[in-house]
Amino acid sequence: MNGAELPDTLLLDLDGTLVDSAPDLAAAVDAMLADLERPPAGVDQTRLWVGNGARKLVERALADAFDPAAPGDSAFVHHAEGLFYRAYHTCNGHHSELYPGVMRFLEAARGRESHLAIVTNKPAEFTEPLLERLGIARYFGATVSGDSLLGDDGTVIRKPEPAHLQLALDRLGASTGSAWMIGDSGSDILGARNLGIPSVAVTYGYSQGTPVADYGPDRIVNDLTELL
Repeated sequence: MNGAELPDTLLLDLDGTLVDSAPDLAAAVDAMLADLERPPAGVDQTRLWVGNGARKLVERALADAFDPAAPGDSAFVHHAEGLFYRAYHTCNGHHSELYPGVMRFLEAARGRESHLAIVTNKPAEFTEPLLERLGIARYFGATVSGDSLLGDDGTVIRKPEPAHLQLALDRLGASTGSAWMIGDSGSDILGARNLGIPSVAVTYGYSQGTPVADYGPDRIVNDLTELL
């Protein structure tokens, strides 16, 4: 992929790839913890918890450690999740910022007539407002959020499940043969591999403490403009 032209279709993760949303997420997490009479986590700790959707973020905050396999009492987690959602609705996009080079990359991709889609594990009720507040919604022909796809049993299907990425391709009317996935974490890289498309990883963002190179992306960049 080094030196390759941008493909017809680009699937892009949101948090940690296009947007540094950790300050807003941390504010919501700390508000939730305050309501539960627990000490605040802060931005640095929250960065280690981001990924795999809001539910996992809440679970990790409640466990006060990165332990994705320890959801705790489901009723309590559900209550805490409601507190987090309420708080995040008030601060989503207020302190989030695009990473360096993102706007230039989006403009160049549009200029080359690439078709772009957001593929994120973030719930839809937060995805669209964030894109609008940051002024980048217009670049994307499709958006697939963490609750956009349900399985036959009613459970949500998210990255790294290939069906989550495939939904974005379907909405764009695109094929796997002309697409890349760009992200910052294992769910992005593994999702691309599960679908059979190339992956590009950014070195910044939220990878839950694991170097993104460990997941074996096809290419790694420090800035999206390196792809231009």
